[in-house]
Amino acid sequence: MAEDKPATLLPTSEEISEAIEVYMRQAYGENRPASALNRIPDKGFDVASYLAGDSVERSPCGDDGCNCGGSYLIRLGNAMYPHMKLKLAYVPGQVAWVFSVDSHDAMLQAPEGSPDASGLQELKDFNAQLAEKIEAQWEQAGLMTLKGLLRRRIQQQKQENT
Repeated sequence: MAEDKPATLLPTSEEISEAIEVYMRQAYGENRPASALNRIPDKGFDVASYLAGDSVERSPCGDDGCNCGGSYLIRLGNAMYPHMKLKLAYVPGQVAWVFSVDSHDAMLQAPEGSPDASGLQELKDFNAQLAEKIEAQWEQAGLMTLKGLLRRRIQQQKQENT
């Protein structure tokens, strides 16, 4: 007999819209390119239809290296790098979806000392700092991030051990 999995509720359209707005504000300010705007859903959208649509990339469990239960990625980019993504991932065992930023730059490599090495490192540093700002803003807005989920699990463990 197959083990029943608990139902997992997707984030609401309002939560996804808020996550996208925070991301866009941090990544572009008011200068938002059409390439990113074309991936943003209309207000009050159907979440399942949007996530199954052409604007969203899907990664099944384990395929994205995150050890998650699958994820959805929205390639919104940023002012310096068009490939950065908003990621919505399911965390098995937690019945939770978390928002994160996938800088999508790990595969970019330049030999140390090459003319491209310092510029590439600057881009990676920029992406990492931007991702940190976006995720901090999401937490302030009450959206669940992986760091927030881990923090919650640590607090739960502490309470269970007292």
